[in-house]
Amino acid sequence: TEKTTDIKARISFPEPVFDFGSVYQGEEITHAFKFQNIGEDILKIDTVQASCGCSKATTSQKEIAPGEFGEIEAVFNTAGFEGQQTKIIRVSSNDPINPSVDLKLAGTVKLEVEINPRYIQLGDVPRHSWVTKQIEVIQRGEQELLIDQVTTDKKYIKIESVEKKKVGQNVYLIKVSLNGDAPVGNLLSRIEISTNLKRQKRILIGVQGQILGDIKLSPERIAFKIPTGTKRVFPIVLSAKGDNFEVIRVDNDIKYLVSQVITLEKFRKYRIDFSIDEKAPSGAITGKVKVYTNYPGETELTIPVLGWINNKTIEIGYFFERGCLKCERVYPILQSIKEEFPSVVLKEYDIEPRENLELNEELCEIYGVPEDKRMTTPTIFIGKDFLIGESVTKENLVELINKYKDGASLPLNETAKMGDVAEENVMDRFRSFGVFAIIGAGLLDGFNPCAFATIIFFISYLTILKRKGREIILVGAVFTIAVFITYLLLGMGLFEFLKYLSFLKHFIRVVYGVMAILTLILGVMSFIDYLKCRKGQSREILLQLPAFLKNKIHSTIKEQAGLKRYVFAAFITGFIVSILELSCTGQVYLPTIVYAMGISKLRLGAYMYLLVYNIMFILPLIVIFILAYFGTTSIRLSDVLGKNIALIKLLTSILFFIFAAFLAMMIIVPV
Repeated sequence: TEKTTDIKARISFPEPVFDFGSVYQGEEITHAFKFQNIGEDILKIDTVQASCGCSKATTSQKEIAPGEFGEIEAVFNTAGFEGQQTKIIRVSSNDPINPSVDLKLAGTVKLEVEINPRYIQLGDVPRHSWVTKQIEVIQRGEQELLIDQVTTDKKYIKIESVEKKKVGQNVYLIKVSLNGDAPVGNLLSRIEISTNLKRQKRILIGVQGQILGDIKLSPERIAFKIPTGTKRVFPIVLSAKGDNFEVIRVDNDIKYLVSQVITLEKFRKYRIDFSIDEKAPSGAITGKVKVYTNYPGETELTIPVLGWINNKTIEIGYFFERGCLKCERVYPILQSIKEEFPSVVLKEYDIEPRENLELNEELCEIYGVPEDKRMTTPTIFIGKDFLIGESVTKENLVELINKYKDGASLPLNETAKMGDVAEENVMDRFRSFGVFAIIGAGLLDGFNPCAFATIIFFISYLTILKRKGREIILVGAVFTIAVFITYLLLGMGLFEFLKYLSFLKHFIRVVYGVMAILTLILGVMSFIDYLKCRKGQSREILLQLPAFLKNKIHSTIKEQAGLKRYVFAAFITGFIVSILELSCTGQVYLPTIVYAMGISKLRLGAYMYLLVYNIMFILPLIVIFILAYFGTTSIRLSDVLGKNIALIKLLTSILFFIFAAFLAMMIIVPV
C-alpha cells in the first residue's frame, strides 16, 4: 500500500486468524499475533480485550514507531469447553482507518474423557431413603485411561463400586449411593475421580438434591427486590406432621434483617416474619438464617436469604429466535439469573419482527458488534458489553452483572434517535455481499445433516424394494424440490407461524434420533456389503429384502400406486425437514436478504439473491443424493463399475456413519 501524508498511524496484521487445529480439553493455547505500524506516525495501542474470561491477551508494547513491529500474545484455556470454538481478541488503537481490529483463535476442542452424567441431580428425596446412581467414565483420547481412586466429600455419599469394562474402549462404571443418614435440607456434594491423565488429573462431578423432612416451610427461602427505604415483611410458615412440634429459637446474623416468631397453632404451626430495616443501604442482603426446633432429626433448619436493595436496575436485552436450539439452551440460564439477581430486568426480543431486527442492528451499531455477528441469535446486550452465541454462559453473565451492580440501562433512547441508520446499514451490507458471497453462504448452510440422512434413507429403502432407477431419481428429485420450495417460501415470509408451535423443538430431537438410528443401521449393512464385495460375493449384499418378503410386498402394493405414495411422502418429508432446520441456517446473510425485501429499492435484488441462495443451498443435497444413489444401487451397475463396487460400498458406509454420529451429537448439543 502506498503511503500518503493523510495516513498517520496504521496497524496491519498479516495473519489476524490463528487456527489451533484440534486439541484436547484442558490444554492451553498460546499464540503471538504479529503486527506492524505501516503508517507515518507513532501507533498507540489503547486496549486489548479478550471475548471472555476463558481467554486473555496482552501487547508487547503500547507504542510502536513507523515501520516497527509488535506482538499481541493471546492465551485460551480450553478447560470446560467442547466442540468448535472461536475466541475474539479486539485490539483498539489510534489508527484512524481501522481503530478496532478483531483477532481470532479458532479450532476444535475434543474430550479426552467423557463423563455421563456430568452432574448428578437427585431431586426431592424422602428422609431415610436410599438412592443409587451410575456414572460412566469413557476414554475418548489415545492414552489409556486408568482410575486411581474415587472419593466423596460427604460421609453419606458412598462409592459402591468402580468396575472397568472393555467395549472397544476403556469404560468405567461407578456406582454411587446416597444412604439414609443424609440430613434434611439442601444437599450439595461432589465426587472426585483421580486419573492417570495429565490434562484431567482430577475430575469433579457435582451432586445436588433436596432431602425432605417432616417439617414443611412455605416458602422455603426469602427472596426480594425492593427500593431503598422501603419497609416490607416476608413471612415463612413452618408446620409439622407430629403434635409436639415447637420452634425453640431463630439465629439471625444478617445485618438489617429482623425476624420475629409468631405462634399460629401451638405445637403444630408457626410463622416467622422477616422484615428489612428502613435504614438498609443499597446492595445485596444475603445469608442463611438458622431455625432450631425440638423435632427429632430436624432440630436445625436453614432458610436461605437472597435480597437486593437498590433503586437502580440492570437491564439485559436478549434477542432470540423461535425454534432455535441454541436459544433454548440460553433460556434456563436467564431464568436462573433472574432468580438469583432480583435487580435484573430482562427485556426479550423475538428477532423475527422487522422492528426488532432494526433494533438489533441499531444496538449492534452502538456496541460495535462485528458485521458478521449482527442479526444473529442468541445475543445479549448489558451495560456496555455484549455476548453472542457460545459466549452466552451463566459465568459470563454473572461477571457482567457484578460489573454493573450499580445499575445499567439499554441505550434505547439512543436507538430512537438513530433514524434510518439500521436500514442504511442493512442496505450497505446487502450491497456489499455480491453474488459470490451469497453463493458461498448458500453452499455452507446447505450442509443439512437431517436432510442428508433422510434422502439417504429414502434411496436405500427404495433400493431394498427393488424400485427402478428412474423411480429412485424421481423420489430424490421431489424431496430436493420440496426443500428448495420450502426455504424459498420461508425466505419470502410464509410459514412463519410454525416457529410459534412449541412442540417443534421436541419433535426436532425425535426426528434426529430416529434418523441417527436408521442411518447407523444402513452404515453397518453397507460395511458388511463392502466386505462381501471384497470376497466377490456382490450378489449376496444385505441391502435387499429376502425373496419371500419382496414377493409379499409386490403382491400387496401396485407399482404405480406405491410410487405415488413414495413421491408424496418425499415431498412432505422434505417440507418437514426444512421446517425443522429453518432456525439453524442463514446466519447474517439470510436475515439481511429477507429484511432487504421490505425495502422497495432493494426488493428485486433481494429476491434474486434469495433465489441464488436457495439454489446453492440444495447443491450439497444433490451431491449427497448422487453419491447415495450410486452407493446403494451399485449392484445394478456391476457390469459398468466392475471392481469399483467395493470402493463405492465402503464410501457409502463411511457416509452413513458420519451422518449417524452427527445427528446423534445434535440431539445433545445444539449446533
